[in-house]
This record gives sequence, structure tokens and C-alpha cells, in this order.
Amino acid sequence: MVNFLIQILVNTLAVSLAIWLLPGIEINSNRLLIYPLLGFGFGLLNGVIKPIIIFFTTGLVIRTLGLFMLVVNALVLILLSLISNWFLPDLLTITSWLALIFAGVLIGLIITLLDIFLGLNRPVMEEIEQNAFYWGWLQRLSSGRRNRVVENLRFQEVYDTLWRYGLQIAGSQGWLGNARAFVEQIFARYAGRVEIPSTPAQVRIMLQQLGPTYVKIGQMISSQAESLPPEWVTELSKLQSSVPPFPTTEAQALIQEDLGDSVENLFASFEERPLAAASTAQVHRAVLHSGEEVVVKVQRPNTVTKVGADLHIIQDGVAAAARRFEWARHNNIDGIVNEFAINVIRELNYDNELYNGRRLQKLMASIPSIHVPDVYGALSSSRVLTMEYVKGVKITDTLAMDRAGVDRKVLAKEFLRAMVKQLIVDGFFHSDPHPGNVLVDLETSQIVFLDMGMMGELTSAQRLDFADMLWAILEQDSYSLAQVVMRLSTRFKDEVDEASFQRAMERMVDRFLVYAEETDSLSRVITATMDAMYEHGLRFHSSLTLAIKTLAQAEEIVFALDREMSMVTVAFEAVKDLMVEQINFENIADAAKKQAVRTVKDVARQLPDLQTATMSWIEQYRQGQLEVHLNTGDLNKEVEKLNRGVEWLTIALLLGGMMGGSAIAVSIPTSIGSVPLSTVAFFTFMASILLSVVLVVRLLWRR
Repeated sequence: MVNFLIQILVNTLAVSLAIWLLPGIEINSNRLLIYPLLGFGFGLLNGVIKPIIIFFTTGLVIRTLGLFMLVVNALVLILLSLISNWFLPDLLTITSWLALIFAGVLIGLIITLLDIFLGLNRPVMEEIEQNAFYWGWLQRLSSGRRNRVVENLRFQEVYDTLWRYGLQIAGSQGWLGNARAFVEQIFARYAGRVEIPSTPAQVRIMLQQLGPTYVKIGQMISSQAESLPPEWVTELSKLQSSVPPFPTTEAQALIQEDLGDSVENLFASFEERPLAAASTAQVHRAVLHSGEEVVVKVQRPNTVTKVGADLHIIQDGVAAAARRFEWARHNNIDGIVNEFAINVIRELNYDNELYNGRRLQKLMASIPSIHVPDVYGALSSSRVLTMEYVKGVKITDTLAMDRAGVDRKVLAKEFLRAMVKQLIVDGFFHSDPHPGNVLVDLETSQIVFLDMGMMGELTSAQRLDFADMLWAILEQDSYSLAQVVMRLSTRFKDEVDEASFQRAMERMVDRFLVYAEETDSLSRVITATMDAMYEHGLRFHSSLTLAIKTLAQAEEIVFALDREMSMVTVAFEAVKDLMVEQINFENIADAAKKQAVRTVKDVARQLPDLQTATMSWIEQYRQGQLEVHLNTGDLNKEVEKLNRGVEWLTIALLLGGMMGGSAIAVSIPTSIGSVPLSTVAFFTFMASILLSVVLVVRLLWRR
């Protein structure tokens, strides 16, 4: 009741000041009761009509980047004047409709300032997601397609949450926070002094209330520990595994709906208490009838609808920013957000995660220290994923590893080796390796990758350029680094001064590599490189942003395990070792064979099929436009030429592969038995050149 009366007084004060200060609006009454009535009426309309106006103008609010919200109070005030004059004719005389707009803006400003001071719209800081029933209804309404009604309702919910927390955080700082606490005690709004969480804690709770999309954003921010204060890292890191769970009964109902049988029939046992809860799902331990221990990952109810609405709203907002601000266009913000949205949507379909898990497991099989859990396709669906149960602690839990006797330096090298293989050798990488998704088995010292919903891919050219970039950084070669960066980037300015960019890269290399006092940080080097790129009209391709983010997250884990490790040096050593494993005769021959087959297929596709050619000839013959001369002898000769050509092409590709592989192997310091690999590679290289010369001479002689 006290809060209600305070709200009426605030509205009365705001309306009275606006009418007194601005010309063009007059009240034709001397009764003081009129002002509280107008304040009550404005508050009532503001609480009921304003959400309706925002619902129907959501697109306009987003396109104007929120500026239209300044007009909403004016619309409420206009409606108040119409209703007032309807009940009490000539109560308000309006000589300027423009004055109403300014009055609405002024009223909104006054109410906001008083709200900050008095704490009238304090958020309910409960670490739970709100409106489960509400979103269950919206999910049925969406029908799996983009629905503007759902998005507008979601925008209203997000706007209200951000507004409340924004006012709370603004009113909790410094002297204003002390004054606000004093006012709360005067009005006895609470029985006692309520302990207000820290600002980072409030932001974390707000992200949890906003839902999976914003929790995912918070997780990405938390991975940038080097650029965040410690208290922010501590709070946002809780988003990686400390998200409140949803009821187990809902999880079991979803499992039965998707797998077509009850939990009791599908599993020998199923633990009701969740093992862990994340932004989009929670995990339960279970045992199969065959005795194998597994975990069942179940998607949060209504997640797809909520995340889809959030992503569309964010994409529309970023697109509006890109249209209006040059910095947004130059930094390709819309491309980055679109890439993020695509990966989040893929992550919500567990069929993709099942495929990703099996593929990553095969690619990581060559590194014994890395483990990717088995997945069970028969007990999985688009919203349920059953996988092998693995034990372990977060890879950043150094205290537990030290107590268990795990060598953190070795662990850091093995983790970096795995990430380098994924990024540079395979081109298929875990794109969200935050500590909650990477565990360490304390008994075996194995590194376990979890949550393969978000993966990234790089082309072979991009992978080679990444390796080249590591080599340039290791050698402190500013010229080569500038060249590879330009190959990996796109231009957003008509003219790029390459000489100036080269000089900027020289300064960056000197500052962060040559004369750096601390252990070299790859993230710091890349950040400085991106700053230099932006100044000169360059930016990385949007497809590379995920790889760069992954590299930054990997570096945070490596430094948590071994702060003294030289990230670039160890990474490049891993590249060389992995290349030695990949470059062998079998792999080269297999690659050459595949290339030859592809070439033959491409040639075959260029030839018209017999039916099409025959019908074309018949049609031309009917029109009297075709003279047909068949000579099967010539046809046999052409077929024979094609066969010989394919044979020569296959031989040439094999020789090219041998020359390329041996040229690379010359620089690798290893041996086959007692014979250095470089010696074998040299003679192989020379033999390939000799055979190539012989083939060229024979071809020229035949011509």
C-alpha cells in the first residue's frame, strides 16, 4: 500500500511539473485534487496502455534503437488528456500538441530519476526463470516459425527486465545507493535492511532470468578473463554450470514424448536430482539395462521458442545499428551476430551434437590424453541426448589437480595440442571450450570434451594461413604477419594503405613480442592486430570470428594451468609434430588418388549425356539443320586419348603430391630409424623432379 501511494505521489509530481514548466498545456481548475487524479490516471495508463503501445510498435522501437520510447510517454499523456476532457469537459486546454510530446518526455525523465532514488521498481532477484506457463503457451503459438506476436511479447519481457535491473544497478552506486537505502527504511518498505547483491551478481541473476540466449552471452564474456575484473569473472563463471535446474517431472515427460517410452522402461535407473544444469539443458545420471553408466541431457522447456525470439530481436537491433553507425558496419557486427545465431540454433538440435560428438571422437582418437564421450543414438533425439558418463573436474580447478598429483604443465601442452589439431590440422573444432565444457579425469589425467553442440569449421586455405600466422608471430616477422592478416581479412574501405598497415604491424610486433616483459599472450597480439586492421580499413572474415574466439578461450585455459607457458611456441611445436604424423606416403597417395578421381568426375560432368545429345541431334535433323557424319574409328581414337590423358593426369598428381610432401618433410627434424627424414625427403624430391622431366620430354616428343 505504501509503495502504491508513493507511486501516485511520483506521478503527480511529474505531471504537475510538466504542466507548470511547459507552455501550451493549461488546467482549467483551481482544485488541488485534480493533480493527484491526473497523476493516478497517468500511472494507471502508463502501467496498462504503455505495454500495449510497445507491443504494437516493437519494430519501430528496434529500428530507432530505443529512441521511440521517448515518444511513448507523450502518447500516454495525449490519451490522458482525451480521457480527462471526456469526463470533465474543458479540464485541459491544449494550445500546442508539440508541447504534449515534450511534456511526455519530461514526465518520463522525472519518473525515471525518482524511481532510481526511491527504488519503486526493484527487481525480484530470484535465481529462477520466470513465466514457465506463459512461455509454454507462446511455444504452441509459434508453431516453429518466426512469429512477430511472440517476438513482440518477448521484447516486452526483456525490456521490462533490463529496465528494472538497470534502475536497480544505477541506484545502488555510491552516495545514491546510501540515500536510497535510507529512503527505503523511512517508508518501511521492508521489515529490515535487505542485503543487496554486488553489481556483478545482479547482472548474473538478470542474465539467468532473461533466459538461455543471454546466459550464453554471459558465458562468452566470462571466458575473456584477462579483460575483466576478478569479481566479474567469479560471478559470470557461475553461468557455466550453476544455472538453476527445471523440475525433473518436466524432463521425464519430455524424454517419454521424444523417445516413445517411459523413463522406467528406457533406463535401469534414472536419478531425479540433476547432475548439472546449463543455459539450455540439464543433465541426469542414469544406468542402461546393459549396466553402462550414462548421462541424459534434456533440453529446457520452451527453449527453442525463447531463443529464436531473442536471436531475431538481437539481429534486428544489430542490423539497425549497422545502418546508422559506421563503426558497426566496419566491424561487421551483424555478420558476427548472424554467425553466433546460426551456431546457437544448431546447438539446440541434439541430432547435430550427436554427429559432432562422433566426428570429434574420431579426429581426437590419435591423441591418447584426449577423451570424447560415446553417444547413444537409439536413446537420443533432437531434444534428448544420451552419452557416456565421465568423471572429472573443471580444467581450471587447479587445486583439485594439484591434490591428485596431475601434472598441469603436461596437461596444458596436451590441451593446446588438441586445440591446434582441431583448428589447424582438422579444421573441425570445439568452438565453446569454456571450463564448464572441458573436464579433467583426476584418475587418468585425460582431458574430456563435453557439449559438442557448437562446432566450427575452417577451409584448408584458412588453416594454412592460421599456421602461417603462428609462424610469423613466433619468428616476430612483421612483414609475413601483415601479409597473412591481409589474406585472412576483407576490406571495408575503398582504399587501404598497405605500406602504412605494414608499419603498424612492425610497431605492434615490437611492442608485444620483441620488447614485451610478460609471457607472450596470443590474445593480446590478436587484439592489437585487430585494432591495427580496423584503423586501416580491414577486418577478419566473419567465418574466422568463431575460430579467434575459440583461440582466446583456449589461451585462458592454458594460462590457468601454466602461466609461464609460451602459447605461440608450444602451439607451433604442436603444429610441426602433427604435420609429421599427417605427412606420410599413404596419406599423400590417398589424397592424390582422391584428387584424380574428382578431376575425372568433373571432366565427365562436362560431357553431355547420350540421351540429351541424341534428342538434340534428332531435333536439329528434323529442322534440317544437322548433317550427321559418323566415324566410329575417330570416336575410338578420342576415347583412347581420353584414357591416356586420365592416366597422365593421375601420374602427374602423384608426382606433385610426392614433391610437395617431400619439400615439407625436408624441414622436419626427425628420423626414420637411423636415417634423417630430411635425407629421405631430399632424395624423394630429386627423384620426383627427374621423373617429371622425363614425362615432360616424352610428351613434347610425341607432339
